[in-house]
Amino acid sequence: MKLLGLLIATIAVSVDACPTLFLTPDRQSGVLSSNYGYPRSCSRNYVNRLDCTYELISGRNNYGNGVNISFAYFSVETRYDRVYIEYTNSRGQRVTGYFTGSLAGFSRQLPAMRGTPVTLRWVTDRSVTSVGFLLRFNSRNRSPERRFRLGGTVNIVGNEARGSFRIDPFKKK
Repeated sequence: MKLLGLLIATIAVSVDACPTLFLTPDRQSGVLSSNYGYPRSCSRNYVNRLDCTYELISGRNNYGNGVNISFAYFSVETRYDRVYIEYTNSRGQRVTGYFTGSLAGFSRQLPAMRGTPVTLRWVTDRSVTSVGFLLRFNSRNRSPERRFRLGGTVNIVGNEARGSFRIDPFKKK
């Protein structure tokens, strides 16, 4: 009887999935960490060879009042690792820009057009890594609250109502 040799090969494959985008239930705000650190501590560097695209605010959830983005920290390999932001501005023009390098925490308001998405693309090369970034964002969907004070008199006689009333802007005392 011949013995057949059994070849067992182990292939190591490293597949790095994109970090998770955390959204609020109404999908109008959220958090994204480049290094899988949120909500845990952000003590690890991000990984190499990523090309991840996220829809931060969908067109359906964009009411045209702008989108705020705020980086608590931002430190990526200069020129080779980038965070791209893309949106359509209030004039209907497509805007694409990117951040790279080390920056102190910063915020921007994006004047995104109503009904259009705001997307983020996170791209890393295959060599140097760093601590990455922590991004918080929200859609400014609600118009400022307006309050009014109603006043006046109404006289009801039989089935007839007579009188006057006025509506004044509400003023805090």
